[in-house]
Amino acid sequence: MTGRAGPISGTGGRPRKGVYGSPVSALPSISPIPRPSVPRAPGGLKTAGRKAWKTILQAGTWLDPERDCVIVEQVCQLVDDIAAARAEVEKHGLLLEEPIVTPRGDTVGVRQVLNPAEMAARRAGALLERLLAALGFSPAARSRLNIF
Repeated sequence: MTGRAGPISGTGGRPRKGVYGSPVSALPSISPIPRPSVPRAPGGLKTAGRKAWKTILQAGTWLDPERDCVIVEQVCQLVDDIAAARAEVEKHGLLLEEPIVTPRGDTVGVRQVLNPAEMAARRAGALLERLLAALGFSPAARSRLNIF
């Protein structure tokens, strides 16, 4: 067998043999298995939710779109809710000023409070994490479901 610099020592100029004595040849090309198309996203989903729909069903090859569509739609609605809440936080800020009012109705000052949209986004994020784990999109869930 010869290399760029000439014969490779130990081969005696013979072709290299494979495991079973046949000459080693290039591996056959394997075309990827076509995935079934992703079903249309349900109506009512906004841009972020439609993108999540497509991403989840393409990445989650173990999911059955017919049986798992309800939970996937819930995930996508949460993604839309989080996007809307983040837009509100972006528009109004993380902290809002709230008047301090006495029992008689007089305003005596203001205090800063967390934007309610931020709290909504955090709660939706926690629920989103649990739903994604139920679908197998966390390392622990994939291990539990034997998805590798």
